[in-house]
Amino acid sequence: MFVTRFWFFLLAASVGLVLAVMYLLQDSMNDGLRQNVDHLVQADFAQVQASLKLQAREHLDHLSEITASEPLREAMAPLAGVSVLVPPKASAAPAAAGAPPAAAPGDAPLTEEQIRRQVGVVKGVLGDLLKSKVEALRQPFLLALNRKGEVIGAQGQGFPPPEAGGIEFGLYGFPSVRAMLRGFERDDIWFVRIKTKTYLYQIAGRPVVHQGKYLGAILLGREIDNDFAQEIREDSGLNAQLYFFAAGKVVA
Repeated sequence: MFVTRFWFFLLAASVGLVLAVMYLLQDSMNDGLRQNVDHLVQADFAQVQASLKLQAREHLDHLSEITASEPLREAMAPLAGVSVLVPPKASAAPAAAGAPPAAAPGDAPLTEEQIRRQVGVVKGVLGDLLKSKVEALRQPFLLALNRKGEVIGAQGQGFPPPEAGGIEFGLYGFPSVRAMLRGFERDDIWFVRIKTKTYLYQIAGRPVVHQGKYLGAILLGREIDNDFAQEIREDSGLNAQLYFFAAGKVVA
């Protein structure tokens, strides 16, 4: 009887030992698996970052050619210090007889109609540059800003969002735009929320200088959508799916 109980005890102890070893091995395997997954995720993240930086560098290279365009500089110059968001004040009444002559037409402030026409000129030049300089990019857009950070011309797809309703707007609130207007080149990811809809944009920008004066800046951008995510995934050589999040939601 004693021998039987002893063997039962020995069998139970053996089973317990085996289970304990298996549990420890499982924990060790799980830790190793987690470490491997973390390593893979970090490596993929670094590769995505490198691909985004490489694209931004290529966009800045495109902009170096675009901002050197003489037609663009000449088109932007009249609007450099003019607000396109605030209508100019009405012209003053004609001067009385014997009053000093009025300023030369070149020195007179632009009228609302002249500003509108000049904005059209800037937009036309941007359209030509979009076709000739960045035709290889998928759905790019170009924005021309004056020194106030106001958009004086836009061409391309994706920006501003449809919810903006085509209204005129300024971008001085973005820190990267303020840096561009101070003379720096910048690349950035913009988070834009309009009427409960969220958008992400990849942006690169350079200042525009003419005759030693800053006229504003040119921005080259692309919307971060499903096609963009797939493009980055392929460029990065990822086997996993790639998602872009903003405000806790999947954007692409």
